[in-house]
Amino acid sequence: MKARKKNSNDEWAEVKYVQLDNSDILYKQEYLEFDILSTEPNTISQIDDEKHWQDVKERAAIAAMQGMLANPELLDESSLDYRIKIGMASVGYANELVERLKNK
Repeated sequence: MKARKKNSNDEWAEVKYVQLDNSDILYKQEYLEFDILSTEPNTISQIDDEKHWQDVKERAAIAAMQGMLANPELLDESSLDYRIKIGMASVGYANELVERLKNK
């Protein structure tokens, strides 16, 4: 079993010892059994996957929009209208990126 300090970017490390509630003893992990139905996320695979991909999608959409807005070729200077719908396009690019990353 691997763990890391909550809200940190530390590397995942193998758990060596566990202290049970109401006990002064540290047990080696191999001497214990664990409730796999626990509501606490114990492994990276138990972390809410959808929230992760939503965060990736939002960052990708923002980056795509910034890139498109920085491109003067996308602006019609005579009417100051954008030639493409920047918002829709950036979300479309973000959706495509997330789908490709998920399938990797």
